[in-house]
Amino acid sequence: MSDNTTPVDRTVKGITSFVIVLVVAALVLAVVISPDYIRLLDIDLNSALRIIGTLFVVTAFVERAVQVILGIWVEPGKVEIKGRINAARAKRAADPTADAEEALHTQALEKYRGATGRLAFTLALFMGIAVSWIGVRSLRALIDPVSYDELGSDMQRHVFTLVDVLITGALIGGGSNGMHELMQSIVEFFNKLRVGMNPETRKP
Repeated sequence: MSDNTTPVDRTVKGITSFVIVLVVAALVLAVVISPDYIRLLDIDLNSALRIIGTLFVVTAFVERAVQVILGIWVEPGKVEIKGRINAARAKRAADPTADAEEALHTQALEKYRGATGRLAFTLALFMGIAVSWIGVRSLRALIDPVSYDELGSDMQRHVFTLVDVLITGALIGGGSNGMHELMQSIVEFFNKLRVGMNPETRKP
C-alpha cells in the first residue's frame, strides 16, 4: 500500500508524538517527585519589561551572531545560484524558448533559502540554549529565591533548571521579532489589567 502522507503531515505527526511523550514524562515525574509549590514574585509592568528587555538584548546578540556565521557559510552558495539565474536570463534574452534553465535555477534558489532558514533556526536554538545553560534564565527571574532554596528535592530543582533552559533557549532562538511580540502582549495585558482594576479610567 502506498503512503499518501505529505512531508507536512509526517512533521505534524512527529511533533504530536513528541509532545505526547513529554506530557507523559511530566506526569510520571510529578508522581515520582511530588514537587513542592514555588512562590512567584509580584511582577508589575516595569519588572516584567526589565526581564524581557534583558532577554531582548541577548536575543539581538544571538541573532546577529547567527547572521554573521551564516553569512560566511551560506552567502557564497546563494551568490553562485543567483549568478546561474542571471546567466540563464541572459541566455533567454537571446533565445526566448530557453526558459527551462532559469526556472530550474530559481527553484534551486528557493530550496536553498528554505534549507538556510532551517539551518538558521537550528543554530539560533542551539546558541539560545547554550546562553541559557550558562546562566541567562527567564523562569528563574519570576520566582521567589527563598521559595526556590526551600525546595525539598534536588530533582525538582534540576528539572526546573532544565525546563527553564529549554524555554529561555527557545525564546532566544525565536528571534527578536518574537521577543518584541511577547513584550507587546505583556504591555497590553497590564494595561487591560490596570483598566479593569481602576473603573475611573474607563469613563469617557
